[in-house]
Amino acid sequence: MTTGPGYPDFEPPRTSQVPPVGQSAYDVRPVGPDGGGRPLGAPPASPRRTLAVVLVTVLAGLALVVAADRMAPRIVGDRLAATVQTALDLDQRPVVRLAGFPFLTQVASRHYRKISITARDVPVPNTGHRLQIAELDATLADVRPNLTYSSFGVGDLTGSATIDYATVSTVVGIPVSYERSTPDGFITLQLGSVTAVTGKPTLDRSGVLYLDQASYSVDGRRTSGDLMDRLFGDFFRVPLPPLASGLEWSGARADSRGIVLGVSGTDVTLTR
Repeated sequence: MTTGPGYPDFEPPRTSQVPPVGQSAYDVRPVGPDGGGRPLGAPPASPRRTLAVVLVTVLAGLALVVAADRMAPRIVGDRLAATVQTALDLDQRPVVRLAGFPFLTQVASRHYRKISITARDVPVPNTGHRLQIAELDATLADVRPNLTYSSFGVGDLTGSATIDYATVSTVVGIPVSYERSTPDGFITLQLGSVTAVTGKPTLDRSGVLYLDQASYSVDGRRTSGDLMDRLFGDFFRVPLPPLASGLEWSGARADSRGIVLGVSGTDVTLTR
């Protein structure tokens, strides 16, 4: 601009700057040391921030998987319990516990490695409900249900069936109780007011429950011998009914709850 006495203020016209091809006239580029620049905008994400986002996403996914893995046994257990209840003719649903982690892989393949079942008041088949199991505890291995869980096969089953003394007394027709004055595993049959038989319940190969190591008490005096065996040996002989296909009785013992019978089997199928 030229100034001075006698001269009017004068400002030369500004020349318009034409932006390069491909660049908008409204692009604002901060000038760097080399005269270049880059468009203004959000700064690029730092590596730490990206890693944090990835970790949060992974942890959230793992939390969902773990939660689903914990919920799945309850759902599967309820479906299996319904089948067991119908198959065993139970009034109440049994308790079913499933093991193994991760569990979702077992659900996907419908192949469960180990299942535990506890059922109460289980009627023994072919006895007209006269013989009832007070408590049944069973461990099932290699369990494979069908698509609807209305039936499942069991590769191996082991368990115990406890028959309380009230039921045993009803079946044999004489009072039976646990004998606490002798070594563990003995029971006493009260034959009238003065005679009692004490022995260890044992299961023979034909599935008959009988008293082993029997001793006798007559009017408070203990005795034994062939004559007593012939007189009273048959008072406790209980043929056990056959179980479902693939299952069998496997031994007997006595405790304070009742007579505990072993149950075992392979390739068993339970159907609703």
